[in-house]
Amino acid sequence: MPASQSLRGGGRHLARILLRALFASDQPDRPDPGADTVLDRLDRLIGDLPGLERRGFLALLQGLDFSPVALSARPARLRDLPPEKVRERLEKLERSSATPLRLAFIAARALLAMAWFSDEASWPAIGYHGPWLGRVDVEPAQVDRAVVHHQPPEPGQGGIYAGRLADRDLSLTAQVCVVGSGAGGAAAARALAEAGIDVVVLEEGAHHTSADFDQREDTAIARLYRDGGRRTTWDGSLAIIQGCAVGGSTVHNTGMALRAPERVIERWRREHGFEGDSVEIDAAYRRAEEWLNAHPVPDDDVNLNNSLFAKGAAAAGLSSRRVIQARTQCSGCGYCTLGCAYDRKRSAVTALLPAACGGGARVIADARVERIRVVAGRSSGCGPGAHMGPLKRVDATLLDARGQPTGRRLRVRCAAVVVAAGAIDSPCMVLRSRVGGSESPVGRSLRLHPAATVSAGFDHEVRAHRGVPHAECYDDQVGPGEAARGGFFLVPLGLTPAVSAITTPGVGPVHARRMAAWTHTATAGVMVHDETVGRVRPLPGTTRPLIQYRCSAGERADLREGLAALCRIWVEAGATTVTLPFRDLPWLDAGDDPEARVRALPDAAFNPHAILLGSVHPQGTCPISADPSAGAVTPRDLELHEQSGIFVTDASVFPTSVGVPPQLTIMALAARAATRLAARLQR
Repeated sequence: MPASQSLRGGGRHLARILLRALFASDQPDRPDPGADTVLDRLDRLIGDLPGLERRGFLALLQGLDFSPVALSARPARLRDLPPEKVRERLEKLERSSATPLRLAFIAARALLAMAWFSDEASWPAIGYHGPWLGRVDVEPAQVDRAVVHHQPPEPGQGGIYAGRLADRDLSLTAQVCVVGSGAGGAAAARALAEAGIDVVVLEEGAHHTSADFDQREDTAIARLYRDGGRRTTWDGSLAIIQGCAVGGSTVHNTGMALRAPERVIERWRREHGFEGDSVEIDAAYRRAEEWLNAHPVPDDDVNLNNSLFAKGAAAAGLSSRRVIQARTQCSGCGYCTLGCAYDRKRSAVTALLPAACGGGARVIADARVERIRVVAGRSSGCGPGAHMGPLKRVDATLLDARGQPTGRRLRVRCAAVVVAAGAIDSPCMVLRSRVGGSESPVGRSLRLHPAATVSAGFDHEVRAHRGVPHAECYDDQVGPGEAARGGFFLVPLGLTPAVSAITTPGVGPVHARRMAAWTHTATAGVMVHDETVGRVRPLPGTTRPLIQYRCSAGERADLREGLAALCRIWVEAGATTVTLPFRDLPWLDAGDDPEARVRALPDAAFNPHAILLGSVHPQGTCPISADPSAGAVTPRDLELHEQSGIFVTDASVFPTSVGVPPQLTIMALAARAATRLAARLQR
């Protein structure tokens, strides 16, 4: 989009002021990025936003110029203030008690950081050498690929079709329609197709292959992440990262393939009626592990960030363990979260969907499902038996390259529907469709695995962004409900520059100094096995969700324990400084005893917006239970209690948080449920 349609003269001037106030250095030997190139990149990022979001961001930018720190104040405009006063204003906006002002600042800062740190001119100041592509020769792995169709596929013509190409409304018929192509949807589709079931998979996101992955944050995050990575809880206190592409979050995740702890599965059996003995569940896991080629990270692939974590954990009396990951001869480029340009990571796109399409599954990308309808009558083309109930119809809107409606519609008639759109969007779909029952708990038991990071400065290079991001981990063994704690999970992180900048506290020269130490910084995260119950529901008249979540005292206690443990690990590993996620206590020397400082923090330090929190594992919003009043789906088949023939096969069905990255558990449960569904359809 031309600059004249996004950042116009006054907006461009204001953006320049904000960029320099937020990220510019005060050190003469570290020049700032060229303002025009950054502003041009910001123009492109704004141009990629959907129309409503684009207009909202431009209005938001102007609003920041006039925004008072408190609603009753009347300060001068930002553009009329000296730089130090601008930074002071921005720091106050970040902590504002007025939610609209705070949300405006958070949204603007993230997009501005993406523009600044995705620009090549910013890289020398932080020691980043840029993408491997064009610099380092890596041979892509040979993988199976699904056939790509340029016309809507007919039954039996398995493959992937981009809905944006449709020049007319489409009407398809299948035995099963799967909504979503991530871990749960792709695993269900593969199991169904391999059993001979006619499957149509609908995916809101676009279809990308390794040839599309350029290892750049500004393009990859816009392509692969839900809402361009901007999804948050309603008050902006917790960022929620999810995928939106063929393959879902498996395209951008780091490939961890960990089984749920047995204590968690046993709790599901004991408290929620989960069915399946240890032999059956082991078989389900082994099937998913074989699909993913899951194996421990080899010694040669453990980078320095992970080695320091393991060294510090051992010295701190915490036994780390090697992570099981879905990879094939990893090159160690470190761009897992931007899509693997070399096909070395096993995702739904490379491990599940090609086999599903080989069995006849048809995947329609660019298809936003709006409603599932239960209609009278049956169709011989769908072949539902009485055990599947009435005919189902899935209504979708086809989207263009920017995620906007093309004006074309898609309808799929089917015997059964498998909903696998993720734990935020699946419950919204069920609620919009009114198929979950008026008293159903759908959307009322959100868990998020809230997470925070601790970074550590060393007197030598670490380059945490290179190599396998997650090779080691530590799992706190406190069981759910024991001592009022759920426990926590610690894992090293390899963050790319712009994401590092977004999650690094500070404004102006303070932020610039921390980013200047980026290559000497090790990073790890603590993820809490939460007991909090949040809520998700659709905003009326839209397909967008309203997400409510607030950490309880138990989660705050676990966060404190996990952050303290990370401080101890990094100090034992030889760190000289520690950076914490608290806005008022972000930077400490190792000699200041960071662990003790974290333990001594007041509870207010863990309040919303006082600590930087994120989530990559939404779950629990359509939970398993034998009791329809307590759960949305049946314990074994994952079928809605209130509507036969509609199933849920993503992390929504977890009755508690799983405590570890959920990809493998999602695939195992989805494939098991799909196999049982296939048997029912074949009766």
